Amino acid sequence: LRLPGLIAGMAGIMLVFGGAQAFIGYQVPFMEGVTGLGTSGVSVTLLLTGITGVIGTLVASRLLGISLPGVLVSVPGTMAILLAVLVYAGTAAIPTITILMLWLGARAIIGVAVNAWIAHTFPENLEGVGGILVAVIQGSMMLGAILGGVLIDNAGPRAPAVAGAIILAIGTVYCYRIMYPRARQHQPD
Repeated sequence: LRLPGLIAGMAGIMLVFGGAQAFIGYQVPFMEGVTGLGTSGVSVTLLLTGITGVIGTLVASRLLGISLPGVLVSVPGTMAILLAVLVYAGTAAIPTITILMLWLGARAIIGVAVNAWIAHTFPENLEGVGGILVAVIQGSMMLGAILGGVLIDNAGPRAPAVAGAIILAIGTVYCYRIMYPRARQHQPD
């Protein structure tokens, strides 16, 4: 924990993964309650988002090769914007499915990006920092899921998307101010 930039970086990772988890666990109630999709529509959407998740993982290495710092900022920002649009466009099936596909593809990219950030920023401490990363991601996902659950119970199926968008937007600004400069220092050639 004494490594320079580790705690600050982990805080950014918590915001991004927590913001994503505030919505991701509650996408089915959103699709059913806001968009009006039935069981078949939800199933097809989940299949399509799973495919875009795989594609996002495959595309991540190419994007990271271009700019690790850029990915650390642009992907959470894109996720925040997509959730904000989803809140307003979520009553129509095609826009909802398209937004969810893009969003979950981006979610896959950020998973690869934080691991790349760790590898490039703390190469001599990968095992220890990797363990901390896993704990941070799991903890932030738990907190995000709790928040999403409380919101869906008390404010309806749109609320987790609103909260996720806000937390991801905060995470984007945080990553730009805190993680981006450090990632630029360690950008691979």
